[in-house]
Formats: sequence, structure tokens, C-alpha cells
Amino acid sequence: MNIVVGELVARSARKFAKKEAVVFAEHRWNWQQIEEMSNACAHALLDFGMKKGDKIALLMRNCDEFIIAYFGIIKMGGVAVPVNYKLAPPEIEYILNHSDSRMLFLEAEYLDAISQIENRITGIEKKILARGKQEEYPVLWDLIKSFPVDAPQVEISPDDDADIIYTSGTTGKPKGALFTHQALIEVANLINIVMTMDEPDRILEVMPFFHSAPLHLLLLGGTYVSATHLVLSEFDPVAMLQMIQDEKATQFFGAPVVFSTLAPTPLLQQFDISSMRVWAYGGAPMPGEAVKKAMAAFGGEFCCLYGLTEAGPGGCVLKPAYHDWKAGSCGNQGHVNCEMRLINAEGNDVGTDEVGEIILKSPGIMKEYYQNPEATAATLRDGWIYTGDLATRDADGFYWIIDRKKDMIISGGENIYPKEVEDVLSLHPDIIEAAVIGIGDEKWGEIPLAVLHAAREISLEELTEFCSQHLAKYKIPKRIEYVDVLPRTATGKVLKTELRRMWS
Repeated sequence: MNIVVGELVARSARKFAKKEAVVFAEHRWNWQQIEEMSNACAHALLDFGMKKGDKIALLMRNCDEFIIAYFGIIKMGGVAVPVNYKLAPPEIEYILNHSDSRMLFLEAEYLDAISQIENRITGIEKKILARGKQEEYPVLWDLIKSFPVDAPQVEISPDDDADIIYTSGTTGKPKGALFTHQALIEVANLINIVMTMDEPDRILEVMPFFHSAPLHLLLLGGTYVSATHLVLSEFDPVAMLQMIQDEKATQFFGAPVVFSTLAPTPLLQQFDISSMRVWAYGGAPMPGEAVKKAMAAFGGEFCCLYGLTEAGPGGCVLKPAYHDWKAGSCGNQGHVNCEMRLINAEGNDVGTDEVGEIILKSPGIMKEYYQNPEATAATLRDGWIYTGDLATRDADGFYWIIDRKKDMIISGGENIYPKEVEDVLSLHPDIIEAAVIGIGDEKWGEIPLAVLHAAREISLEELTEFCSQHLAKYKIPKRIEYVDVLPRTATGKVLKTELRRMWS
């Protein structure tokens, strides 16, 4: 399909000029307005001396300004670099420098963070305030009013670079997955088929746009079909449910933590959420029991999306029809245009119920890790993405995530998959959340440590007795630690690197 990302907005404006495109706070924009404002933003960037291929970063929460700036960057041929606004200043510094970003769109709220690293940011030539005001900086809304609203005359091809999405860095420094326009078009198209998105849909955008699923699947996928984007700056349970009720939202994608947070509360009964057609979840494992509880609490259809940043995020899907039967599985087939295999260390396909590494192939995968040829060569081989995720495939053809390859614990020569243990711990009535890591042990090499967020302290003896009903003796945690909350990335993944640092 020979179209580029900016054309998705232009086409929506031509077909549905007056249709509501973006709802954020007090703003309600139609597709013609989004087209014209993003064009004006593109002209402003060109006027500032930006050229095709330049990297331009965005440091802001979800908002209409993000959408306008992102499409503005894309339309002038730039490469958008969304930055995780929850990072510490040195981490932001790393991404801005590593990506070679020349300009930065940001909220006034993050000016202080930038000021702390100002002298160490090597490439940023200009900053634009997308939200808030500060006299020394140009403001996005002022620029939009000052430049033409016609499409900029920049020749962009499907093979040109479009954006860089930095991985969450759960196992080290973040890596920048570089995507072309063609890859993003493929990903936007696949999610419309998987989640049956179409023009009448009203998509609730809560998860942060600096990650690939909210940006590539929801924002670009919804724009592909000219749906309406209902945008919240960040996850707030009451604000989310209020928007579903008021705006009649029909589609949502969220991390499992969103569902596990809301399912046991009375909040769901206080709002009318009957308009929701599809609840999609992904980004982190969700045990089958937790899925069933969420289905009972939320209603509507549930869809599990397995994927990873480097794949677009393409991967696998557990469709609504299979949830009663296979809740906890990530699906029985690759997404549209995506192939999926389970292989052993020798690269051969594994048999039924054998553990193997998931590898993926699709037209939507990344071009490379930006400025990291070694990591690219290790992850991208012969057109396949090597995910590092371990899984089994059952006799019915459904895939079950076992764990991350790097999280596997080897205790006395036995392989222990933390997710298997965590799934058992989640069955305990007093355990709210659990994470299992390996810690050093003189006798066994490693032993499993359970880090619990629980309603009460549970003795090791009690936990051992409970787990022994479900797990082999060597898999049962040999030590317990308690936290008020598990450290997580913005997409809900538990930061096991942080847990290992705390209890190394």
C-alpha cells in the first residue's frame, strides 16, 4: 500500500472534514482542523530550519497538542521521537542525545527537568512549548496561527523513516526502535482488522503515546479509519469511566494493571460503560483468573494483544470468541500479516507443550535499533524478530507465555519460570500483586524470591503450604519481601531490574 502516515490525516479530512476527530479537555477538533493545524506545525518546523530526516522529540503527556505536533513532524519529513515523561532527567538526557534530536516539543511542567540537563544535551537547537507558557519559548498554538494550513511540499516515500520508539529499558539502557512509514501503515491496518475498528468508533486513549501500542495501534489505527480519539492525559480511574459514560467510548486498550485496579472496586457500578464494545489488554502478562474476573466486572468483549515494540507492536491475538475457553493464553495465531514461531536454542521448531522462544515476522517490524548495530543483529535475523519471550503451544494451537528468557531462574540446575510462580501466587486471596525474581544462593546458585503487595503479612510456611498444592517443591519461593506497590514502567510492566537492585 503506497501511502505514508501523513496521508492518513489528509484522507480523513477529505472524507470526513467535519467529523469529530479529537476530544481532549475542553477542546473538540474535527478532521479538517487536525489536518490544517498539523500542516501549519509542519510549515513552522521547516521555517525553523528543520529538514527531512531530522529527529524531533516530544516530551509531554497525552493531549491534542501531542497529536498535532506528532503529525506535524511526520508531514515535514521529520522523525518523531516520543520521550517517556516519567523518566528522571539523566534518562531523558540519554534519549535526546542518543536519538540525535534537533528540536523538542514539551510541556511547561518538564522545563525544570530539562534545565537540569541543559548543558549536557548536545543536539537540541530549539524548544517549543506545546502546553503552558513561558516567555522565552515559542508556543505551539501561536505557531499554528502564523503559518499556512496547506500541506507542505515535501516528498515522502513509504521507505522513509517516521518515528523512533524507545523500549522501556527493563533490562538495561533503552533502545530506539526505528520505524518506516510503510511499517506504521501496516501496523495501523492490522489493528483495525484485529479489533474491528471503523469510522463510527470512539477510541479511548489513556495509555501514554510514548509507547508503541497507544501510538501506532490506537492513534494511527484509529486515524486510518477516521475514528474519533477520546484523549486523557493519563490514567485516572474516575476520569476514565466518566469519559466512557459521557462520550460513549467504544474501544479501549490498556495494561493489565488498569483492569486489576478497577475490577474489584465499586466504581464500575457507578458509571454507564455499556457503550464499550471491545476491551483490549496487553503490554504485560495477565493470568487467566485475572482475565475472567475482569470480564465479569467490565462486560463487553475482551481481546488480548501480545506484541513488542520492535514488532510494531505486532504479534499474536486472543480473540473474544476464545476467552471463555483459553483466558490467559495470548492467542492461537499471529496478527494479520504476521507469522509466529516457537524455536529452541538450535533454531528448530519445538513440539506441543515444549518451551521455546517466540520469533515474529511481519511487514510492520522495525527497520533497526537506531545507532545500535550489535543489538539489531542479535534481535533481527533473516527478517525475524527474536523476542526473548518464552512460551509453549498447546494441543489446540494456543500460545501460553511462560516468561522472559532473561528472567528465568536456574536453581540447582532446574529452570524456574517466574511467571508460572506469579500466576499461582495470584490465586492466594490475600495477595494483591506478586513478582518473583532470582537471588544468589551459595548452595543452589539461585533461589526464587517473592516480592508481595498483600493485604497482610503471610509467613513463609503458609506460602509454602499454599504453593505446594500447585507447584513442584523447587519452584516455591524460598524468601518473601513486602512492598506497598510494585515498581512498574508506564505500560504496567514490573521493573524486575529495580527489584533485583533492591534485593541483589
